[in-house]
Formats: sequence, structure tokens, C-alpha cells
Amino acid sequence: MFLHEEVFRLRNGYIGTNTDSLNNNNNSYGSLEISGVGEKFASKSEHDVGDLLHEIADMKFHNRKLSEENAKLQQLLVAQDDYIAGMVAETERFQKKIKEYIFS
Repeated sequence: MFLHEEVFRLRNGYIGTNTDSLNNNNNSYGSLEISGVGEKFASKSEHDVGDLLHEIADMKFHNRKLSEENAKLQQLLVAQDDYIAGMVAETERFQKKIKEYIFS
């Protein structure tokens, strides 16, 4: 099961007090300690692990949204640069026409 599916299940109350879905990846708290995660996480309660999963999912969600917003802003900057370049070119054409009108 993917992390976002697990967090969805946690958020929507599909998981009660059992640890079945938290241990679907065949990791228990002891195996987390053995795999190098450390005693800090091995001593966390099921509620704390759920909170951490929730925070990870929130961070991934916000990161994705910020990346999308950044891409939109980058597109806007490119469009504005193009617009400004067009306005500069138009201004130069007008200045040239004014000089031609004045000196003709």
C-alpha cells in the first residue's frame, strides 16, 4: 500500500486501534530499530506514527501544490517578459516615427 493511501485511511478513520495496516510493509517497531531508523522511532506509539505519516502526506501535498504554483508563476514570468519585449519594440517604432515626423 502506498503512503498516501495509508494516510487517507488514517484520516478517514478506516484504521481503528489495530496496527495491521501500519505493518503491511512487514515492519514492526522492532524491525524499524533494526533497519537503522533508530530507537527514537521504535519507541513511538501507533498514534505518533500515524501523526508522522499524516505530516509526511501533508508535506508531500503542499510540496506538489507549491511546485504547481511555481510552474504557473514561471510561465507568467515568461509571458510578461515577452509582453515587455513587445512593448519595447513598439515604443522604439513609435520613437522612430516621431523622429521621422519631426525632421521631415
